[in-house]
This record gives sequence, structure tokens and C-alpha cells, in this order.
Amino acid sequence: MDTLVREAQSGSQSAFAALYEAHKPRVLSLCLKMTGDREKAEDLTQDTFLRLHRKIHTFKGTSKFSTWLFRMTTNIVKMDYRKDHSKSRRAVTLVPLVFDDDEAVLDVPDPRPANPVLRMDLAKAISSLDRPYRKALIDHHIRGLAEKRGSKIRTYRARVKMRAYLTTK
Repeated sequence: MDTLVREAQSGSQSAFAALYEAHKPRVLSLCLKMTGDREKAEDLTQDTFLRLHRKIHTFKGTSKFSTWLFRMTTNIVKMDYRKDHSKSRRAVTLVPLVFDDDEAVLDVPDPRPANPVLRMDLAKAISSLDRPYRKALIDHHIRGLAEKRGSKIRTYRARVKMRAYLTTK
């Protein structure tokens, strides 16, 4: 393990400052590539080094420090993206879709622009799926539930079947 990292782990502020100066340009570059927004990238770079300051003691040295730091950076950017986009998902208007089994009526996000033909096509495409695929798709994309081990493949296959259904129309 690098001596600078060990010193920073033991509480040396000068060692941490040296790590910051050494890795800041590449962390900023990664954040900028992932967000496309300079201001957001700078904020996320600061968030990364704040988290690093709190978590540097957890670095075990089984990988390169830069690899560990860049993994931390990508996780922070992804969490920020999810946080920003989960707010926008909750703010949409809802329309009911009717199915023939236990998912009788579901409120789903209204596609923008409000296109009744598209809404009808989506409802037909979802209804055309076999029950396990329909349930996996609805649980993941509409209800926002986490995918379980077996439902990931069903969700994937449901998307493939929906794409095939919608492109043949």
C-alpha cells in the first residue's frame, strides 16, 4: 500500500491534501464525463473527497488506490443521478391501465406528450405479455420494486417481447 495512503489513514492532513491534489484532476474528469455538466461535476468531486476523508480507513489495499477511488466516484455520481431522477418520476401525472387479471387497474406515468394512441399501444403490448413477464415488467418499471434473482431475466424478456410487439404495429 502506498505510504501516502497509509499516512492519510492514520490521520495526516498533509498526506490527505497530497492525495487530493494528485487525484482531483482525474476524479473531476470522470465526473464531467458522467454528468456532462461542469458545475455538477465539481460538486460531485467535492462530495467524493468528503466521502474519501470519512472512508479512507476502509481501504484495505487489495486493489490500487486509484481504482478504489474511481469506483467510489462512480457510485457517488450514480447515487446523485438516481436521487435527481427519482424526484422527476414522482412528479408525473398518472393514467389508469386496465388488465384482465389481478393487476386490474394500475396507475402508470402518462407519456409526454399525452398521446392516446401511444398509451393504447403500450396497454395492448403489456396485456399481450404472459403473466410472469407482465408481472416482472410492472413490478420493476411501474411499481419501482427491486428485481429479484429470477425476475431480472423475465424483465429483460418482457422488454424484448414488448419491443417486438410495438415494432410490428
